[in-house]
Amino acid sequence: MKDFLMGSDEFHDYVLSFYSGGGGIYPFNCSDDTIRSATSLIIDAGMNSETFAADSVDREKVRAVLETLGYKEAAA
Repeated sequence: MKDFLMGSDEFHDYVLSFYSGGGGIYPFNCSDDTIRSATSLIIDAGMNSETFAADSVDREKVRAVLETLGYKEAAA
C-alpha cells in the first residue's frame, strides 16, 4: 500500500490554502466548492492509477484542472 503525505481531508485543506479566493497564497477566481471538486477529481483519478501521493505534484494537477475549466489566478 502506498504511503501518503496526508489524508484526503488534509489534502483538500492544503489545496485550499493555496488556491482559495478567501486567503489562498495563489487565489483563483472560483468558489471553494469548485476547488474541492477539482481536488476530489485528482484524488479519485490518482487513487485509481495509484499515482496519488497528496504532494505538491498533485496540488499542481488541481491547478491544471482549474485552468482547463477556464479559471485563473486572481490578480493581486
